[in-house]
Amino acid sequence: MNKKHNLLILLGVVLSVLVFVAAEARAAAPCCGITGIDYKTGIVRARNTETGQTFQFKVNNSAVLKTLKVGHGVYADFGTKEVSVDGIDPCCSMVNLSAPVKGLGR
Repeated sequence: MNKKHNLLILLGVVLSVLVFVAAEARAAAPCCGITGIDYKTGIVRARNTETGQTFQFKVNNSAVLKTLKVGHGVYADFGTKEVSVDGIDPCCSMVNLSAPVKGLGR
């Protein structure tokens, strides 16, 4: 019975850590803010709030496009050139990317 009790305690600790990590991942703030939207073409302009770098991304899903407003935060992965509106699943691809603004960010 002692082994079962220890296993249940270990399982509880592991689940608690996983829940904490998932909550922390969701709590990360968006890196960028939407600065303009062309609802006809689905092209959205955004700016990295830390570096000043601007980019555009294409939203192909009309339901997602309808939820976006100027000022909303988005999450951008500049390595893969993907954008997420929820911080979890990428929805869109960058189509234009400027250089970071000198003197801002790192």
